[in-house]
Amino acid sequence: MSLMESLDFEWRQSSGSHGRFVYLADPEVSIMLCRPHPTPVLKRWAIRQLKEQLRLMELI
Repeated sequence: MSLMESLDFEWRQSSGSHGRFVYLADPEVSIMLCRPHPTPVLKRWAIRQLKEQLRLMELI
């Protein structure tokens, strides 16, 4: 299993706004969604964005 497949994505209320964000163990790898209740499609999009961000970080 690759690192990205083993990641635990969680949805948390962000402080000071109505948005939510999905985050990993590292708080620097997160994405803000400015919707109080993201749809499944939006959640999948956010997770894809995070995986791409992680892939790029591994290349550095």
